[in-house]
Amino acid sequence: RPSNVVDTQKYNIITFLPKTIYQELSKILILFYLLNGILQTIPRFSTNSPLASLVPVGWCVVIGMLLEAIADYRRYCSDHDFNVQELVTYNVKTKEQKSIQARNLSVGDVIVLQND
Repeated sequence: RPSNVVDTQKYNIITFLPKTIYQELSKILILFYLLNGILQTIPRFSTNSPLASLVPVGWCVVIGMLLEAIADYRRYCSDHDFNVQELVTYNVKTKEQKSIQARNLSVGDVIVLQND
């Protein structure tokens, strides 16, 4: 039986770190400054400390990951609010109404609409 659960999250506990790190490192500016920081570790190319390049890049990656975590948590809360929403369904055979959560709704259920 198909599920009616709404799930718009992009990450779970296992995939959060790899996906967000990949997403952050796919940005061309972050990649440029990361490469610059790596080159600063080679004495022949170094013009300043490697930390002067790597710390700001690391900070930007961490902030980007934090913002993604907040956005995904908001999606999770929104999904949960929708999934536990109470709906009144009508059974045509027994002529009865009953209240169920939106996640338990199935194909063929008749929903009773109310003004509210």
